[in-house]
Amino acid sequence: MTNMVDVSNLEQYNKVIRHKKTCNIVRRYSWVIFLAILPFYPASAQSSLKNIIKKVQPSTVMLVTYESFDFSKNTLVGKITSVGSGFFIGKNRIVTNRHVFKGGFVAKAKLANGEECFIGKVIAEDKEHDLVCVEIIDTHKTPMDIKPLEIDTTLPEVGDRIIVVGSPLGLEATVSEGIVSSVRKLPQDGEIIQITAPVSPGSSGSPLLNMKGKVIGVVFAQLKEGQNLNFAIPSKYIAQLKYTKGLPFHEWYLTKIDEDLNREKAIDLLIDNSLWFGLGNKEFAVKMLKKAEKMYNVCRDYHTDP
Repeated sequence: MTNMVDVSNLEQYNKVIRHKKTCNIVRRYSWVIFLAILPFYPASAQSSLKNIIKKVQPSTVMLVTYESFDFSKNTLVGKITSVGSGFFIGKNRIVTNRHVFKGGFVAKAKLANGEECFIGKVIAEDKEHDLVCVEIIDTHKTPMDIKPLEIDTTLPEVGDRIIVVGSPLGLEATVSEGIVSSVRKLPQDGEIIQITAPVSPGSSGSPLLNMKGKVIGVVFAQLKEGQNLNFAIPSKYIAQLKYTKGLPFHEWYLTKIDEDLNREKAIDLLIDNSLWFGLGNKEFAVKMLKKAEKMYNVCRDYHTDP
């Protein structure tokens, strides 16, 4: 039986027609409405985002490493070897990725107010999770309004909104936002947080923040082959850092930071060792061997005989 409309009642007929047209429009364009609504957040959420950014930005820094430093002239020497990001967790303490300092004998932190401070000591590190905490020297340059960022060790959930504040490509205090797209558990490294917020080279060490403005992770990697496949180390590993009196930055760099490069240098020394044995200068060859053992802690089998 077909539904019929009493045409004699014109007003009722018009209502039905308008209703049918509205339903058809909604069915036909519902995907457009959905896409149009999706990017917009309530005014309160946008206001909250602005407040978080305003609060967090002064506590972030850009980190720059240099080849060397001329202490007699008090000037930096050589080219810039790396650029990264970091953030204050204490009055003069900055957390970043360990790999940010790879290749640089001297490091500086550029603060949000434009001041530049030398990195004085390394007071904590976690090689396994690529984290390090350093202290700056020029404390008089640190503005009074810099507040250490609060750490939240709770793992986020998939779908949570997040913010990243860092220095991608050297562009200081750059803000990007996205969501947590996954929390992955790796066999040896524990959990890592996968995010959609855009990052670039220079973003390493950036704080990953929740919508309360608390640090829930440290950005450390991206997959170049994909789009917005970026990763952060959970904040619980910051909380687990073990602090010491610290080593001067240059001493720490020479003894710890570039162990992979040091190993390569050690192998070169071992090659020199074999070469000098081959040339008959065993005394010099032994010196090369001892230098490799002492400076680079080489743990491998080797033969000194030609």
